[in-house]
Amino acid sequence: MQSSTIIDRLFWRLGVLNPASPVRVHPRILGGIVGYHLLALLACIPWLYSGSGLAWSVAGLYLFGTLGINIGYHRLLAPAVLPARAGWSMLCRSWGRPAGRVRP
Repeated sequence: MQSSTIIDRLFWRLGVLNPASPVRVHPRILGGIVGYHLLALLACIPWLYSGSGLAWSVAGLYLFGTLGINIGYHRLLAPAVLPARAGWSMLCRSWGRPAGRVRP
């Protein structure tokens, strides 16, 4: 049985999670999601907003999120059903690393 964190206990009290369920909150993943959204709020400050920053954010989300996780992790690493050359496989895996997916 997994140990519960303070975040799990908070979500139990709020009724978001069921204590009898094996589902637990991973603090590292939750921290990454919250941190990304807090950084995105900085775009609301006029002198911190830039069009190129928005373009880089969208491109990075596509590169790391879509290609890195979907192709690099789900297709190449987890079931290993997508036949790929070693160079392409290594590149896709490296795209998935910033998203928190190192190994299956």
